[in-house]
Amino acid sequence: MKVAVSTKLTLWTLIKRNPNSVRDALLVIICLISTLLTCTVFILLPNNSAAAPTPYPIQLTPSEQSWLKAHPTIRLAPDPEFKPIEYFDRRGSYQGVAADNLKLLEQKLGVKFSIVKTRNWDEVLERFKKNEIDLLGAIVATPKRREFMRISEPLFKVPGAIIVRNTVERGLTFAQLKGLRVAVVSNYTAHDVLKNQYPEIQLDVVPTTIAGLSKVSFGMADAYVENLATATHYMQEAAIANVHVAGETPFSYDWGIGIRKDWPELEGILNKGIAAITEDERRAVLNRWLPVSQKWRPGKAFTISAAVLSVSILFGAILVWNRSLQLQVTRRTAALKAEVAERVRAEQEIRTLNAGLEDRVNERTAELEMEIAERQKAQEALVVKQLQLESLNRSLEALVSDTLAELRQRDQSLIQQGRLAAMGEMINNIAHQWRQPLNNIGLIVQSLRICSDAGTLTADEMNQESTTAMGLIMHMSNTIDDFRNFFRVDKDKQELQISKLVKRSLDFLSAALKDHHIKVKLAIETDVTAIGYQNEYGQALLNILANAKDALLERNVPDPHIAIHVRQENERSVVTVRDNGGGIAADILPKIFDPYFTTKEPNKGTGIGLYMSKVIIEQNMGGRLTVQNVDSGVEFRIEL
Repeated sequence: MKVAVSTKLTLWTLIKRNPNSVRDALLVIICLISTLLTCTVFILLPNNSAAAPTPYPIQLTPSEQSWLKAHPTIRLAPDPEFKPIEYFDRRGSYQGVAADNLKLLEQKLGVKFSIVKTRNWDEVLERFKKNEIDLLGAIVATPKRREFMRISEPLFKVPGAIIVRNTVERGLTFAQLKGLRVAVVSNYTAHDVLKNQYPEIQLDVVPTTIAGLSKVSFGMADAYVENLATATHYMQEAAIANVHVAGETPFSYDWGIGIRKDWPELEGILNKGIAAITEDERRAVLNRWLPVSQKWRPGKAFTISAAVLSVSILFGAILVWNRSLQLQVTRRTAALKAEVAERVRAEQEIRTLNAGLEDRVNERTAELEMEIAERQKAQEALVVKQLQLESLNRSLEALVSDTLAELRQRDQSLIQQGRLAAMGEMINNIAHQWRQPLNNIGLIVQSLRICSDAGTLTADEMNQESTTAMGLIMHMSNTIDDFRNFFRVDKDKQELQISKLVKRSLDFLSAALKDHHIKVKLAIETDVTAIGYQNEYGQALLNILANAKDALLERNVPDPHIAIHVRQENERSVVTVRDNGGGIAADILPKIFDPYFTTKEPNKGTGIGLYMSKVIIEQNMGGRLTVQNVDSGVEFRIEL
């Protein structure tokens, strides 16, 4: 016993005399002990990192089996255009991440889902609420959606993304979107979440993902919110290169299956099926549609070993520094006690002084409160009179302002929709214009590489091929400039060279007309001029030409052609556009210039183009735009 006490005292004396050396020795001992413990854990724990996951056995209750027999047909409606989550391909087959997961569920549960096709997501939700559809292929749970549906356990997860133009270099969060114009697709998850949880964000509701990305690309919206998989897919598919991901949403897209509210039995059955899908099966589906690199994750043995090592090091540090801290605490406690005693004495003196001061302050406060009360009564009386006058003024101003705002908003909305439709048509035309130059540039590059590899490339050939390629590139650049200038708003009227405007509009459509074998017959009698807005006149003419092209394609007219005649009549410019598309029905002809009126299939026409042409020619420039059936087609006549 005496030896042990002596050893203890000697060790403590050593620590006090040379604490650094003793501390280093103890740390070395602790590290050795930790290493031994870690090795022991690695040896004792089984290595399950490479073991395949065991599938969860599906055990349906008799009542669940009876329910499935009583409901042999379960109708499922996916979003028809939501790549790569779910969509219909060109052959009408249901594809995507959700589609592959649902096929696994069919195999594991022994059921067959009946796929229902719709026009868009809004129609899917409308029919689902009427119980015309039983399941939704991919849905993210939100409080609003849970009011009218049940949602299964998640099948897979995808992060959300904030998409902005490349001119925005800094990262963004949802807090920084306050006051900005943010595009979201109608009734998608982002629309639901932002509308109900972030009312301070200004929403711009669009019909499709492409529309949202295009608005950000053209600067008509500040940002677009969507899940990362869908956003990046359509960015690549549509070749939208001037946008990027600037941030991540505070919520993730946990995709489950939407289930009718009155079918709780099906929710339990589907959840059992989802639990039976192994991690390998889930990973295989995601890798097919959303390929990602596999990252290392620590195993159980590594985690326990790291924990043992950390605890050992912490325990050793505590042993070394515990005594040192005790000495410091003792010294600091004595100092604090002396400081507290001094503060108690000072506080007693302050309380004595405050006693008299509080009485004087209370008296003065009472006087001030009475004075404030009197002034407040007088001010309230003035405010009441002022509010009455302001109320009368606001009523009159609001009546006039609301009427004007309603009219302006209606006109602006129609004009904006018309410009967007024209821009979409123009982008399609530019794609046709660029196809051939891009092919030629590719051939030039391949030729140069072949000659270079063969050692036959000369300086003259290099200069000639480079000059040809640069000419093609300048042609494509001029196409971009023409597109940009075409949609620039004219401020002042000017003299218009009608023949040049007709030829410029035909240039925009030339590639599309040539691809569809549509002939153009152009007759210009004289150098016709007029006074008006150049770009707006071009937009009106382009709308009429595009309408003629669409009519010829929709009706599959043999030997399609468009005849354009430019002439001067009674000191007015006249341009007629005639096609051989079979004409317009007599009951439809009077409505053709009405806003939102279209005879085209859904998602192929807005009904804005001809209405905007009518507004541009007649209201903005004081001209006249008419239409009539002639021979085997229809003729539009522009007088200015």
